[in-house]
Amino acid sequence: MDILSGMTVNKGWLGNLRIGDMALRPNGDIFVTAGDRLGVQLYLVRIHNGVKKAIASSAVLSSNKATGNRGVAVAANGDLYVQFPGVPLDDNSGRQPDHVFRFPGGNPATAAMHYKNIDFYKTMGAGLGNRLYLASGIPATPIQIISSNVSDSPLGLIYVIQPFPTLPAQQIHDMAVGPQGTLYVANDRAIDEDGVPTPPIVKVDRFFNVDEKIGTAAGDTVLPSGAMTSPANGQRITGPVTLRVTATDNSGQVQVQFRVDDADFGPLLTAAPFELSLDPATVSCGNHLIYAMLRDRAGNAQATDRVVVHTEGGRPNLDGEILVSDVRLQAPIGVETDNAGNVYVADVSRILKISALGDLMTVYGSTIAGLQNGDPATVRFLRLKGLGKTADGKILIVDDAESGDGVPYIRRLDPATGFTTTLIGLDDTAGIDVSDAYNVSSGVFEDLIGGNPICSFIPCDFGVNEAFDVASAER
Repeated sequence: MDILSGMTVNKGWLGNLRIGDMALRPNGDIFVTAGDRLGVQLYLVRIHNGVKKAIASSAVLSSNKATGNRGVAVAANGDLYVQFPGVPLDDNSGRQPDHVFRFPGGNPATAAMHYKNIDFYKTMGAGLGNRLYLASGIPATPIQIISSNVSDSPLGLIYVIQPFPTLPAQQIHDMAVGPQGTLYVANDRAIDEDGVPTPPIVKVDRFFNVDEKIGTAAGDTVLPSGAMTSPANGQRITGPVTLRVTATDNSGQVQVQFRVDDADFGPLLTAAPFELSLDPATVSCGNHLIYAMLRDRAGNAQATDRVVVHTEGGRPNLDGEILVSDVRLQAPIGVETDNAGNVYVADVSRILKISALGDLMTVYGSTIAGLQNGDPATVRFLRLKGLGKTADGKILIVDDAESGDGVPYIRRLDPATGFTTTLIGLDDTAGIDVSDAYNVSSGVFEDLIGGNPICSFIPCDFGVNEAFDVASAER
């Protein structure tokens, strides 16, 4: 079914995919976004009891070539959210900005546009409350937060600290929200501080308590509002500076908690003026992320805008805001957390299990590639592309060698036993049924069997599938 037109088209069986993102529903259904390597068509594929079926699709303009790299997430309200290209812009640019579509209960028959004109965001994650996180992968571009409950409602931005402030060169590949509301962002950089290309180095950023659950009481669902007025974003601080925010709410009562590097800073402020003094001598030298959490008496929570400042004259910067840094890995990478809060990072043919404090706990696999299930020492991965999580805390894996049989596999790692098993291969032989898919362009269900450009090119022009990044799954 095409989302925008509502038409249904049958174009037969689909193969030769690159996977963009993955999410799970509590009933065990796996949803992946996928596209052909030419950038002709995008699909939302549902895997139920081993049966693979495209349930939604959209044509892609030639200027939107990043096929498959669209986000999908299952929010706390149980609805499925998928990024598809919307209507092309009327500015002669040929651009076709992404929109987020909402599938209530995962049902394509009730799909509707949820958030418009977000341009291109390669991955999407769901929070514990009413938040969805969108990351573009473009250097220096912040993560966008939108509401999963209210259409076209932006909730804020998160600025990922760049390793070199004057030379932003990192790209986000994956995001995950831990059980305590901590957001983890996996990114890499391939340029050093002098602008010289280097082997990819991964960085995993950790944002404590960012994913605040939204509370309600006595019918009050209005979020408090406010903004950082001091210091300024990018300000260089050599002496004491005042942290100051404005804060209002419909109830008239607001509490403010400042945060520095995502940790609470100073006491909880219950009355204006909402300000504190920060002495750079008491913190480590370098970049610091500053914002404030606002709460009303009903429990509604909202973060202010975030600013990054640079302090001098303080302690040596020994820990900072980064969970994992300067680990030589090859991109793209994936990140996920289990139910205990441990963090998993994909490293080509290994998965690193890291504690919430940043200590390496377990290495699954080795630098020797292969397709073999087993415990951490015996398991072998072909080429890891991303990680997700099931409702019961098991880690899902996209494993794609990009050569050989060319089959992207979905595998599963059980943190309780340490064993990895293979769930399914997204291969050309079995195919994916696209006989009754919702077309996002026409807004109707379509039978895609005739004239499908993907089917026309398979298998003679392209020999292998290709799998890409995976974001967080159902929590």
